[in-house]
Amino acid sequence: MVILGLSKQQCSQFALLFSLIPAFNIYSAVSFDSVIAMCSTMCLLGIISIVKRGTNLFGTLLIITGILVTNSLTFGGTFLLATTGLITIKEIIVNKRYGLMTLLVTSIFSAGYLRILHLVHLCYKIINISYSGLTMEGHVQLQIFTLAGRM
Repeated sequence: MVILGLSKQQCSQFALLFSLIPAFNIYSAVSFDSVIAMCSTMCLLGIISIVKRGTNLFGTLLIITGILVTNSLTFGGTFLLATTGLITIKEIIVNKRYGLMTLLVTSIFSAGYLRILHLVHLCYKIINISYSGLTMEGHVQLQIFTLAGRM
């Protein structure tokens, strides 16, 4: 709340608002969606930090971590990329600042690189299982099928 430039009274009001929503609090305590919501919130907080203060390490880490973790957990992380892209366009056109564009491109290339590493690792496992299947009968086809399903 301090990053948003809110006063102590406004921070207290927001804390009261969040404490009065027990349905969300209970649901988020027991579901996987809370992890996704936290990572998305990290990204959005990083965007706010970059827009308010300019490019800084705190905002950079929050945006990149939020985008990477959310996209690795769900396809809903694509909306974070779209949101960041729209705010980036606004920052470039209105304020002539390119910090968010750099972070967005870095996040996209990092996510692509991690995905390629993951696929290479899975292909390596399939090749090893295939070669071990030449000498061993049994559940080799099932292992290959389940690994290919992860791709």
